[in-house]
Amino acid sequence: MENKTKYIQELSEYIYENVSKISYGITNINSIYRFYTSFAMSKAEYSTLTVKEAIEIQKKEIDKINDHYFNDIKDEINQLSIYEKNYQKQLQALHDKLEYYNIANTIKYISESNIAEIIKKNGLDDGVLLDLHYRLTIGLDELFYWKLNGYDPYFSWKFRTKNNIKVWTKLVLDHNLIKEHLDNIKWLSKNISSLSDIFYLHARLYYCHAFSNGNKRICRVLEEIYIVNLWIEPSLSASHWYYLQQDRYISQIYLKTIRKPLFHTFEDLGYSSLILSALYILHNELSSIKKKILKDYDITILKGFHEWERFKTKDLEITYTKKLKIWERAFFKILDKEKELLWNIITENKVWRNVYYSLDIQDEKYKEIKSKIQELLGIYSEYNYNYNEIGFLKNYKF
Repeated sequence: MENKTKYIQELSEYIYENVSKISYGITNINSIYRFYTSFAMSKAEYSTLTVKEAIEIQKKEIDKINDHYFNDIKDEINQLSIYEKNYQKQLQALHDKLEYYNIANTIKYISESNIAEIIKKNGLDDGVLLDLHYRLTIGLDELFYWKLNGYDPYFSWKFRTKNNIKVWTKLVLDHNLIKEHLDNIKWLSKNISSLSDIFYLHARLYYCHAFSNGNKRICRVLEEIYIVNLWIEPSLSASHWYYLQQDRYISQIYLKTIRKPLFHTFEDLGYSSLILSALYILHNELSSIKKKILKDYDITILKGFHEWERFKTKDLEITYTKKLKIWERAFFKILDKEKELLWNIITENKVWRNVYYSLDIQDEKYKEIKSKIQELLGIYSEYNYNYNEIGFLKNYKF
């Protein structure tokens, strides 16, 4: 696709205008975007935080950085006993909550502030980088440096001064070269006009490894800043899929960065991750519409149908609960009993000696989103041979 940036802009607007699904009780598409992005960034650091815990934090009045949540975590730490058997486990859980809170605050800040305009005008200077690093790491060193086993300090508001960091067994850029590298990145940051430029900046900054810890977060936050600045409505984020494809992300972003002719491999990962983000959102929306439509039927067999697949009855095994499975005989029994009702929504297709059955929902909004998903699947498969590794895509047939 020649103009990837324009396509993603249009896709982002389409999602903003057409997705109404309530996700985890969050009712606004901007808030859903912030949640997925924040949660992905925290999980990329191997956080133990659950979706439920993240939602509880997300629903708090996260408006600006303040001491309120920090003090709550501090009080909880003080109530723990170091002699408890699971002391470290409880400490880790509190660390992950504060880490997520900082990330969520930062994502909200970049989507509501004029930081993108400042960077566009002045470039990515040291002050902006240090400020973002501080926002992402507030209170973590203070509360956990000397208490949490295996804790890797951030040294907020300071660039790296040592060379003892490795990525995939390879030492990162010498700390004495960080300033020179950041000067080059500052020039790049003032000339961003496409997705390719954003991904290249992301990769270069990660290679630089300007901080002792938190470099992936800085890179992803900056990517979000530029993406939000490229189109009006924030709805897509690659961060969630970078997290789910962690090994691929790290290998491609690090090994392919310095030699620009090889950079396209990471660019493809970034672009396809945005497509994957759109697929996931639309998949959830499609499932939501399907659930509402099928609710009126209340027939067991329909609950196991995927509208994008067909099957032969001899291979039929629709799992609708962990204990109940529908087999061929039961399938035809239900068809016969509910014939008039079911044939409005189940399609029979004969190919040679085989008979296939599939779900056929005629709702206009449903068909439109289904068509958009098929379009995106075609694009995504061009960049990814391993789509079956992504859980929700396993039901789709390429």
